[in-house]
Amino acid sequence: MNNDTPKEGDLKVWWQPQAGAGIPNFEVKVADPYEGAAILKALANYDLFQLKHNVKPSFINTGGLIMFDNGDWYDWECPKTYESDLDQWVEDNPRPTADASSEIPTPA
Repeated sequence: MNNDTPKEGDLKVWWQPQAGAGIPNFEVKVADPYEGAAILKALANYDLFQLKHNVKPSFINTGGLIMFDNGDWYDWECPKTYESDLDQWVEDNPRPTADASSEIPTPA
């Protein structure tokens, strides 16, 4: 049995650190939309860090959260409210319990 076979409702983050460069997306499975939002924020902050410190001269990045449904991956939306803006959904639906690990600070 392959543990990488997705199941209905599975979530993963996809990230393209250099859009248009012809490289595959970075992808990572996540447990829930909160974890997905935290990872997306960390990836964006890491790209900004690299730009600020001249690791990358420039970049055009993009990413998102996708959900496995009916045998394929689709852009995530809340199954209850149909909200598709992940940042707005996280803001409107705070975690039921405080979890400091999901709070990733923006670099100075």
